[in-house]
Amino acid sequence: MCIKSMHNFKLNLKYLNSNYIVKKYNNDGTISRYLLPYTVRNAVTYTKVKYTFLNVELPVTKDTILSDLKPYFDKFILENKNNLSKYISIICQVRNVGNSYYTIGERFPINIENPKDLTDYINYIQNKWSILDNNQYNPNLALSIIFNYTSIDYDNYSLVSNKFRITKNMDKIELNKDVIPLGLPMNTYYSSWGSIIEELSNGILRVKNLFNDLDTKLNRFIEVSNLSKVDSQINLISSESNIKIATFVDRIINNKEFVRTIGNKVYYFLDNKLYFIFDKLVCDKFISRVKPSKGIVFNAITLDVETFDDENNNKNIYCISFYEGVKALSFYLTDYEDIHSLINDLLRTIFSKKYAGKHIYIHNSSEFDMIFLYSYIINYFGNKVKPIIKDGKFINLDVEFGNATRYKLFFKDSLLLLPS
Repeated sequence: MCIKSMHNFKLNLKYLNSNYIVKKYNNDGTISRYLLPYTVRNAVTYTKVKYTFLNVELPVTKDTILSDLKPYFDKFILENKNNLSKYISIICQVRNVGNSYYTIGERFPINIENPKDLTDYINYIQNKWSILDNNQYNPNLALSIIFNYTSIDYDNYSLVSNKFRITKNMDKIELNKDVIPLGLPMNTYYSSWGSIIEELSNGILRVKNLFNDLDTKLNRFIEVSNLSKVDSQINLISSESNIKIATFVDRIINNKEFVRTIGNKVYYFLDNKLYFIFDKLVCDKFISRVKPSKGIVFNAITLDVETFDDENNNKNIYCISFYEGVKALSFYLTDYEDIHSLINDLLRTIFSKKYAGKHIYIHNSSEFDMIFLYSYIINYFGNKVKPIIKDGKFINLDVEFGNATRYKLFFKDSLLLLPS
C-alpha cells in the first residue's frame, strides 16, 4: 500500500527513512503523531511535524579504546541529562578522518529514566560495532563519536519500542575484522557452538554460552529453525537485551560443503573453511525500460568469468555466467567435481545450433577471461579456431563447430570496442 504526503506525492512506505513523522487518525476522532522507524510496515497517512534533531559530538582520544562505546554513551547521558526529555530517539554515528561518516545500528527509542533501556542500547551498539568490517570501518581513523537524538512523547516511544523489540528487524549485516562471518563457527553443527543446548517446543534449537564469545565482550545465543531438509535459518540474539542482532540462512550442499547467506553476501565453506565470498551487488536505481525496436535483432551473448585467489595467490575460476538476450545462466564450481567439468558443461551449452552465428562479447577477455578459456575452446570436439591477435591480444576468435563445422561462433573483447 502507499501513503500520501503533504505534497500529494505517493511514496512506498519501505523507502521512508527513520526520521519521518506519521500522523495516525484514530477511530475516536483523535490524532496521534509518531516518529516512524523503517521497521514499521503498516500503511498510514502521515504529515511532517517539526522535530529538532540535535548532535552531541564526543572526540576520540588516543588513550581511549574505541571498541568500547559504553564510556561515550555514559558521558553523553551524564553531560546532557538535564537537557534531555524523558523519551528520546537516538542513533550513533562515527566521524572518520576526511569527514566521512557511518552509522552504528538504527535509530533506537530510549526512556532515559529506565536503566534497562540504557543498558539495552549500549548492548545493541556494542554488538553492531563488533561485527563491522574493520577494513571498511577502521576504528583507528575515527575522530569522534556522534549521538544524534530528538525528543519524543510516550505514545511514540511505546509504538517504536514495541515494533523494535517485537520485530527485531535488523537486516543490515556486516563482516567482522577477521572475515569470520558474524564471529560464528564455520560449520553447521550448531549443538557444538555453545555449552547450553535447549530444544524448544516449537522445534527450535537454542544454543547458549557460545564458545566463540568466551574471549570477547559479547554474550549471544542462537536459535535454529529448519526450513527444509537442507536449509536452516539462524537468529543471532543478544543474551543481555534479547534483541536480535542478525538473521542468516545455511544451505547444506553435501557432507563437506555448505553455503551461508548473510544479507547480500554468500559464503561458501569447504571442509569447515571459508572457500570464497560472493557479494551480491544490489542497485535500487534502474534505467527506464525502452520499447524493443522491431528493426534490430539481438544477436549477441555476453559472458563473464569470476575468479578467486587461492592460498598461493593463484587465480581460480569459481563461476562463469552468460546472458543470451532472454535468460542468464550461471555455472558454479560448487556444482561440479572440478573446473574441467564446469567449463565443458559451459561449452556444451554454448556450442549448439541454438546459438550458431552469435557474437559472444567478453569484457577484457584478451587480457583475462580468454586466458582461462582458450585451451578448452580449441580442444573442444573438433572445433576449428581462427584467432585474430594484435599486440598479443585476442581481437576476435572465430570458432567453427558441429558436423562438418557447419556452425560458427564469434568471441570478441567488448573492451576493445570502446574508444581509446
